[in-house]
Amino acid sequence: MGSGQKYVIVLGDALMPNGEMTDTLRLRLEKTLELCAEGMPEKIIVTGGKTVDGVHYSEAYKMAEYLKDHGIHESVIVIEEEALNTIENAYFSKKIAGDAITDIVVVTSDTHADRAYTIFRKIFGNECSIMMETSPTPPDRLLRILEHERASLRETETFGTFRGDNVDAQIKALINSMRKKAGRAQIAT
Repeated sequence: MGSGQKYVIVLGDALMPNGEMTDTLRLRLEKTLELCAEGMPEKIIVTGGKTVDGVHYSEAYKMAEYLKDHGIHESVIVIEEEALNTIENAYFSKKIAGDAITDIVVVTSDTHADRAYTIFRKIFGNECSIMMETSPTPPDRLLRILEHERASLRETETFGTFRGDNVDAQIKALINSMRKKAGRAQIAT
């Protein structure tokens, strides 16, 4: 995955208990299809793990299926299904894209874009051009999503204080702390 390639990174959203996509996720994928109609990226990373108990596939798997069903060739799609939150979306996407990537487009919801940008900027660094493309938040979910964003700011603020040569280790420690609180498996450090 060489220098200068353009990647589109589509952030997941928890699936419904029956395994179907939310309107929020569907709107993000529709935005991705619009971007592809303007010019196909080198790769599309769909990122999101298994976040709903009882659903046996990941957000990323459902996203990839949707894109393939709408004409995107599977060779363009990269499935990242470890991430359980926005910090992990960025962290694991960076592992896939590599250090040479210079240009990414992050697709998320309008209410999530500012926080997502802060996280992606920290993980991808200043050398990478980051463009945010947003889809609208469905009105029936707006209040709940804004409450979630407010609650998530604490992790983002902590994340923003990381400095020095061991930022990657600090990020891994934060991810493992969040995973421990959620009763999830730790990532390798």
